[in-house]
Amino acid sequence: MCKRWSMRLSFFKKPIIPPRPVFLLGVGAQKAATTWLYRYLRDHPQCAMGPIKEQSVFQSVYQPDRFRLSEVVKMERLRDHLAASVRGFHKGEAAADPAELLSLMDNLAMNHDIDRYWASYRRLRADHPQARLLGDITPEYSGLTAENFQDIRARMLAEGYAPRVVFLMRDPIERCFSMLRMADRNAAEAGNTVGHPAHERFDTAAKSDWCQMYTRYDRTMAALEAVFQPEEIFYGFYETFLTLDELGRACAFLGIDRAHPNFDRRVNWSPRDGDLDEGALQSVRAFYDEVYEACKRRFGADFIASIWRYC
Repeated sequence: MCKRWSMRLSFFKKPIIPPRPVFLLGVGAQKAATTWLYRYLRDHPQCAMGPIKEQSVFQSVYQPDRFRLSEVVKMERLRDHLAASVRGFHKGEAAADPAELLSLMDNLAMNHDIDRYWASYRRLRADHPQARLLGDITPEYSGLTAENFQDIRARMLAEGYAPRVVFLMRDPIERCFSMLRMADRNAAEAGNTVGHPAHERFDTAAKSDWCQMYTRYDRTMAALEAVFQPEEIFYGFYETFLTLDELGRACAFLGIDRAHPNFDRRVNWSPRDGDLDEGALQSVRAFYDEVYEACKRRFGADFIASIWRYC
């Protein structure tokens, strides 16, 4: 292990305020408290987060073929907003919030013009001149390469920001299972029928390319550490993040004061629809063995074993 990465997790008592505003790039992992963190920072008086939690721009810019669905989701979101506005018009209802429409339109356009992305943060920065932090938390960024991160970091510096990356992780098996249950919940809420619930398709679905993208923490860490400096990366864990100590460590890393948190607020919670088959558990655990081993080496075997059930 390179010397500069030999330190384990450390704690700060006071925020270390960079001389420039911080740009936070949240790279995941999905189902590891990223939405909770976004809402906490969105409501924080020292932060100015973008109006959309997952800007989902960089993966579409750098890897458009792999992330085609991301753009489709943006199109559908804009379509639904426009359709609701038209229905409201014919019913004589008040016009929809123009700010939301502009945000959705601009967010889609960013996929084809990256300058729009950075221009939106320049506007946000001008509107909040006292903000210490601006940022974008998009779990799909965990699938970016070192070359992609190199371009992003260079642009952060060119825009006058202090780069910061936050990567929250979760027991790989628990993360995959939670992700699949969320997909089932979303399908049910949309009125679609779920053929095989998450616990029945777990063995196959957890090994899919899409699920791996969010779960191969070893690959994401290698890409980040090839580009960002140690003091620019925060590693945290879903199992311990929602505590005053860990939140304080994150806030100090980001250069902001720790505001009072609401740890009782549950975000994107998905009910368990059944227990996982022991054979499926063992199969998926073996499939992600490299991830478990990399995290034990990086953060300490005893620590990982104490927080990850399937370690």
